[in-house]
Amino acid sequence: MSCVIPPFSKKKKINNTIKPSNIIPLAPIDDIATENQKYYESRLLGALKNKRVKNIALTGIYGSGKSTILNTFKKKCSDKWKFVDISLSTFDIKSLDSQENNMLEEKDLQLLERSILQQLFYSVEHSDIPLSRFKRIVKPTKRSRISIFVAIAIIFLSYFSLFEKNNTLLGLLPETLKLALEKYEWLPTTGMGLFILSSLFLIYQLLNYALNLKEIKFKLHNAEFNVKDEENKSILNDHLDEIIYFFQETKKNVVIIEDLDRFENTSIFIRLRELNSLINASCTHRVVFIYAIRDDMFKDTERSKFFEYIIPVIPIINPTNAYDILKKEYKEQIESLDNFFLRRACLYFHDMRLLKNIMNEFEDFSVLLKGLPLDKNQLFSMVVYKNYHPEEFAKLNSNNGEIYDIFNKKKQDIISNRIKGIECEIALLEEEKDVIASEKLDSISELNVIYSHYLDCKLKELDGRYYSGIEIDDKEWEFGQYDEDLFLTLIKGEFNSCQMLNGYNSWYRNINFSEVEKLTHFTETYPQRLELIKKKGQKRLTEIQNEINNLTKQKEEIKNQSLRNLLKNEEVSESRQLNFFLVNGYINETYTDYISYFFESSITTSDKTYAMLVASRKEPQFELEIQKHEELLANYLSKEDMLTSSVLNISMLGYLLNNRYKHFSACNNMITKLSDQSDVSNEFLTLLFNKKIDFYHFLIPELIKISENVFDVVLDEVEDEQTVSNYKKIISYSGVQLANSSYLINKLKKFLSNRADYIDFVMECFSNDKEKFKSFSKTIHPMFENLKPTNLALFNWLGEQNYFYIEKSIISDALMANLNLTEEQVMAKLKRMPFTTILDSEINYLIRDYETEPESLIQIFIDDLEEDEYLEEKAETVQKIINNEKLDIDIKINLILKCKTKLKHLKTINQEVHNMLLENNGIEPTWDNVVMYYANHANELNEILINFIEKHAAHLGKETKEYKAVFEEAEELQKAFEISLVKCNEISASSYGYLLETLSYRWKNLDISMLNNDKVLLLIEQGKLSFNSEMWNIIKNYQSDDVHKSYIERHIERILDGDNIDLVDEDVLVIILKSESIINECKQAFIRNFSEQLIPFAAKYPYSCFEVYGKEKMPNDLYQSIKNKNNSVVIQQLFLNQYKHISTDEVLTLLKKMGDPFDELNEDNKTEFTDDTETKKILDALYDKKVILKPQKILKMMGKHYETRLNKKILQ
Repeated sequence: MSCVIPPFSKKKKINNTIKPSNIIPLAPIDDIATENQKYYESRLLGALKNKRVKNIALTGIYGSGKSTILNTFKKKCSDKWKFVDISLSTFDIKSLDSQENNMLEEKDLQLLERSILQQLFYSVEHSDIPLSRFKRIVKPTKRSRISIFVAIAIIFLSYFSLFEKNNTLLGLLPETLKLALEKYEWLPTTGMGLFILSSLFLIYQLLNYALNLKEIKFKLHNAEFNVKDEENKSILNDHLDEIIYFFQETKKNVVIIEDLDRFENTSIFIRLRELNSLINASCTHRVVFIYAIRDDMFKDTERSKFFEYIIPVIPIINPTNAYDILKKEYKEQIESLDNFFLRRACLYFHDMRLLKNIMNEFEDFSVLLKGLPLDKNQLFSMVVYKNYHPEEFAKLNSNNGEIYDIFNKKKQDIISNRIKGIECEIALLEEEKDVIASEKLDSISELNVIYSHYLDCKLKELDGRYYSGIEIDDKEWEFGQYDEDLFLTLIKGEFNSCQMLNGYNSWYRNINFSEVEKLTHFTETYPQRLELIKKKGQKRLTEIQNEINNLTKQKEEIKNQSLRNLLKNEEVSESRQLNFFLVNGYINETYTDYISYFFESSITTSDKTYAMLVASRKEPQFELEIQKHEELLANYLSKEDMLTSSVLNISMLGYLLNNRYKHFSACNNMITKLSDQSDVSNEFLTLLFNKKIDFYHFLIPELIKISENVFDVVLDEVEDEQTVSNYKKIISYSGVQLANSSYLINKLKKFLSNRADYIDFVMECFSNDKEKFKSFSKTIHPMFENLKPTNLALFNWLGEQNYFYIEKSIISDALMANLNLTEEQVMAKLKRMPFTTILDSEINYLIRDYETEPESLIQIFIDDLEEDEYLEEKAETVQKIINNEKLDIDIKINLILKCKTKLKHLKTINQEVHNMLLENNGIEPTWDNVVMYYANHANELNEILINFIEKHAAHLGKETKEYKAVFEEAEELQKAFEISLVKCNEISASSYGYLLETLSYRWKNLDISMLNNDKVLLLIEQGKLSFNSEMWNIIKNYQSDDVHKSYIERHIERILDGDNIDLVDEDVLVIILKSESIINECKQAFIRNFSEQLIPFAAKYPYSCFEVYGKEKMPNDLYQSIKNKNNSVVIQQLFLNQYKHISTDEVLTLLKKMGDPFDELNEDNKTEFTDDTETKKILDALYDKKVILKPQKILKMMGKHYETRLNKKILQ
């Protein structure tokens, strides 16, 4: 692992001295003295002392401390046991060719066995096993070399004493030696002995060498003998005698075998167990094999087959205690690490040996990188990754490996997928936006009107009958006044009954709304359009645009997001540990800083990236941070480059604008490219406005110079937060250049005219500079319908500049601000009397608008009224408006229709509105106004005047004095008016009665034939019809008994006084007799006064006479006339009424005329009478006159009846 070294590091001396105490070896420890170690030692000793145990397994995971236990045990027990160590930790696993079922091929097993055999024999000195055929290179000792040299010398010297003398060789000897050979005779014998011994010694050495040869060839003439070692045999079996010889000679009794489980194969264990058995069978001492293996090496009960004793080892380190071990053992080294990070990183540690190496390397790099501003957490993460994935880490320097792929490929894939997802969301929102914008209707009521029309058309098509409404489940809708409740109910079909109504009856009708939909020819259904209109009304378009802007921002943010932020919900590696580092940013895009050297020169890495992007015309990186702008402009970028999209970059643009005079051409080219409205330029401009940059004051005027509509991309029609911010920036920094762009002025005018906070908004743009505010306002000429008067002086200034539309909202704001009224007070005044309020306000621009554009002003407030709301203006204000000759008559009419104010004098108002005033109760109900209108319309009561009189008849009926004053000098007009009024049958009876109270004339011969019954009766009751024969004849000709009766009753006193006696006839008599309002005394007086004329007529009406006289005695002439009628029923009633005033004889006379059974009464026999009320009354009267005996009530089976007879006494 290497580091990033800045240029100055060459001169800086790094203190890389590491204290010896900090050196932590990775080898297993051999001197631990913990309680756990003592326990394992006791278990091992116990197993070794048990003679039946020959194979022991020490099981545990990697890094659990198995080697440490065994090393410590060996050190402590080396005097009791002779140990042999066999470790396969360095054996190359990849060199083994595995097969299915984890079975090794024979050649692979031979390799393992060879390694075991080598370690076994090389564990002792060659001298300990001298007879072993396994020889090794042994450096000869000085003594052996001298011995061989001496033997050869002896052989050489002995040659001269035993064989023929060779003068040549003798010539080489010194003279003294020559003399000795000639002088001593015993030397040949001695030489022979030395020759033989030396020759045997050399032969022995040659035999030893020959035995170690694998292949020995002897060739004699054409014959060849070959002694060759066989390599394809089982190593252990083939050299079993050597192995047994090894243990016999060395007396080794404990063999420790480690890392045999790395091969994931059990066949080698079988051979070793077999070998152990053979060794123990051949040696006089017991040999025990101890295996250090993983827990999961054998499955189920396999372990008990291979081992006589198993000792489990609890690991020293695991994910739960790794942090505690680090805190205890490496306290100083981890001080610079974040505690939270370290705790989570330790959850992936499970190997003590690997942990030690991680800490060693971390300490090394911490010291080496001490002078660099690197994050220690990231450094630690890279060290951990290096130890867990060394091969992948090694690939990073050649731009390969998993981490490289993650940051350079997978990250881009994630970004692309995220952006695609966002673009899909934006597309859906754009589609929804287009659909909503395409909806032409603005309100649900408009939609309902359209569908009401088509529904009515369909119903008429189906039925053809007239109907006034629809009733569904007891809920009614009037004809053509349907709402969404009805339409949705019909669409769903969730109702019990549907009836058509016409006021008199109803009939059931099934309505298929889909047929109505077909008539409309709309592409969307009613529910769909209803939803669109609701969204339109709820400013859904603004919400959608805000969402689109947010998503667009997210796109840009995603492009520049770190992998850490992108991986919150994703995994990019199969390694959980690596995912942890990536997700939490402990390994990030700066990983190269920890693995390679970089020496910055004239440009930085980011500068180099920018130059390469531009040169290769690749997609620009807008937010790439550039350091050496001058160097790039001078040596890397051409003028042509500045016109390409690749050059677009915030840092470079800012530099160019700040140095635009120095780099005029480059700056102008880049601005030109930015203004070309291409997709990439628009994207960059949008980003510029979304960011906070410090060169808007240079950028915006330059853009206006080149292209005035370049800002369309950042000034969306939907005014979301970002768009508002963009407008603010353009307003703030456009400067004098704005006056030259009519397009931009219109765009700003449209935007700002809709802002109620215009004053604060623009003042904020200009840092509260009022002069700049006024100058800007004069440039764009805004027009406001609604504006908050947050600054009254500026608000009124805008009004004086005629920048206000004539709108209720702007008027109310002006009134509130200038009159110091609350909103409630102003709205109440404008609701009740807006024009009076404006005229009384003394606000010049409001009064100016009233005088110059009264129609608009009047229409606004009239349109604002609900159906049942009306104005209450001062009469003077209304009169002034409706007398304004400039106003259209329709406006005047609308005002009259929606104003409660009543004008006083009709004569002071233009005649063109008289009708409307009367029709809409806009004039005071005075006789002066009524007569004025009557006179102006040819002395006729037209429908308008009649309706007006009708409305105010009760009031006019009380104004008698005023009435008389009006006609004080106009008798003819009064007579004509009263005749017109009296003969007017269109006025209701109640109003007619009120009006008659005021009229002065009484009529002797008024033609009443056209009047209805009620009005004639009112004329009679009010005494407006005189009592004379001419009027009586008119009355009699009027076909109404009520009228006749009323007329006679009204003049009864005059009739009784004898006035107009010639009028008395049978008709008058009948009326008087039957009248309920004339008392009986008057009726009796009438009969008495006119008995000669009336008695013959009165007898025709006996019952009326009975009612008039009752029990009183009637005139004898009348009595006799009725008696002579010979009507038994009438005679019975006559008797009941007059029996007290007649004699007994008269009673007996009447009995003869009273009919059956009264005419059968006699003095001898009793007569039966029915049991009824009338009969009982007559019997009681007869008994009261002593004419009959007291009637007796007889009860029989057939019923009840009375019995009596005449009193004999009255006959005597």
